[in-house]
Amino acid sequence: MNLSKSPLLLSAFSGVLLGIASITLNEWLIWIALVPLIVAINGKGYKDTARYAILCGFVFGGILLLWMPQALKVYSGTSLILGYTGVILLSLLLSFWFAAMFLLYHTLNIKDANGVSYVILNMLLFAAIFFITEFLRIHLLTGLVWTKFFLAAPLSANIYMIQLASVVGAIGIGLLVAAVNYLVACSIMLKKKLFLVIAAAIFFANLGYGMAAFHLANTDLHDAKIIGIVCENVEAETRWVESGDAIINTMLGLVNESARHNPEILVWSETALPWTYIDNDDILVAISGIIKTNNRSTQNIVGYLTDTEDDSGYVYNSAYLIDADGSAIGRVDKRRLLTFFEEPLLRSYESTAIPMLTQSIYNNIKRGERSPILNTSLGKAWVMVCNESLLPFYVDSPKKTPDYLVNMSNDAWLENTQNIQHHFYLARLRAIEYRKDMIINSNRGMSGIISSRGEVVRLSQSDSPELIIGPIHPNTIRTLYARFPLAMPIFIFLIFCIIILISFTMSFKSQPTQ
Repeated sequence: MNLSKSPLLLSAFSGVLLGIASITLNEWLIWIALVPLIVAINGKGYKDTARYAILCGFVFGGILLLWMPQALKVYSGTSLILGYTGVILLSLLLSFWFAAMFLLYHTLNIKDANGVSYVILNMLLFAAIFFITEFLRIHLLTGLVWTKFFLAAPLSANIYMIQLASVVGAIGIGLLVAAVNYLVACSIMLKKKLFLVIAAAIFFANLGYGMAAFHLANTDLHDAKIIGIVCENVEAETRWVESGDAIINTMLGLVNESARHNPEILVWSETALPWTYIDNDDILVAISGIIKTNNRSTQNIVGYLTDTEDDSGYVYNSAYLIDADGSAIGRVDKRRLLTFFEEPLLRSYESTAIPMLTQSIYNNIKRGERSPILNTSLGKAWVMVCNESLLPFYVDSPKKTPDYLVNMSNDAWLENTQNIQHHFYLARLRAIEYRKDMIINSNRGMSGIISSRGEVVRLSQSDSPELIIGPIHPNTIRTLYARFPLAMPIFIFLIFCIIILISFTMSFKSQPTQ
């Protein structure tokens, strides 16, 4: 069967390849996953282009989001039917994103361009469209992390392929992935090996740069500091009313166990203590007692809830910096809430006309406004709560330079899904973007330490309480990406505009004169 004559099959196949690459973090498959779709839309009109792109996006979304119904049922008691409805709706969202990208490309590309220079211009246009639309989607839909896919995401499994993130950011690497996909497709459609050679050159240039950057990166700029990760690893359905004392005693035992390592910081998970913070909380007093008994000055970063100032019934999802004497000396609040769970898609809290859009499942979390920096004994810690570590442009303030990164989360609700692995490895992109060591504590997820060059220093996933001890190297490095976080978007937008101008100029010249 001639696949070039089966565009629907090609489009669906591209969706399958994208889905597999995404859920398995296959860093090889993603470089060719878009090729069937590009071949399918070649020479087609607007209607067919939209139809094939929508099909690809829908198949891809169905594979990417298949974990949701069961996880939602466990998390909130939502019926499986409603969960599958959510999969369909979010898959449609991805479908329309694909359609928008490919229709934009169809409108702006240089038509009937078989020459090498024209193919390169179209390649740049194709990659720029992917970058711009991914940038906008991630910024506008920060709460929909289950649509977190971007072209560079699967590369997070390969430490060498993502080193360029310190220069162009994680989404910037997606430009190369889009370019290679386009060139491979052109090589097939135009039967020119040159485009395959150029694609291979881009691939190996990125890989070669990554190898060099990884081995040249200095992770020992400062002395190692010992930290501890206190992992409670309790089940999602744990009833604290019944098991609270046993859990707390176990956690205090881990704090006591850490004494022989003398860590400077102990990091707990998101809402490790699932009640609102109060001064002189019994458990904080107990922790302080353990620290004083061992003549230590260890600080703790602990997940708590915080009552809002207006007594509205809302709470903040917070992380507190607790000094050795048990007092809170710093606090950050989660700023990027999960849509449909922690906040509704639409902010009309009073309206009930469309409950799914105007009400969240747990409609009592308030978005934080505080700085995400905690001034710890090891320097400035940039704390990301849960899904915040999945956002490529979250840690993007050039005026605030953290010394290390912390991600606190609770992945117990996502057990037996690909999200456990995604959460850890996509967070690694943040470590490389900013060349900062990252501490990750994810309840029943993957917890550990990632170095500033992306190396996994410590890693554990357990269903039992445990203490992870390891070194970090706080530093004051400012990567090119950290210094100029908007440089890449501005540059790509200028390239986009230039290519549009060239395209329209050529179209105008090709029109017959009267």
